[in-house]
Amino acid sequence: MEAKLSITAHIKQLKIKHYELSQQIEVAQRIPFNDQFRIIDMKKRKLRLKETIVRLLNLNHSASPEQSL
Repeated sequence: MEAKLSITAHIKQLKIKHYELSQQIEVAQRIPFNDQFRIIDMKKRKLRLKETIVRLLNLNHSASPEQSL
């Protein structure tokens, strides 16, 4: 049970980071002549965060006791 709470807390932190990165990307894209490589890097980091969130959500759901019943 404690591991599941730890995973849930980690997912919550990653979702916050994902949201913050999304906001940073939005702001950066509004600035004319902004560094496109920086924006691409932020988008890649955002995608990696999303992939990690999905992986942890799947792990969290597969560890649910209801599924073993």
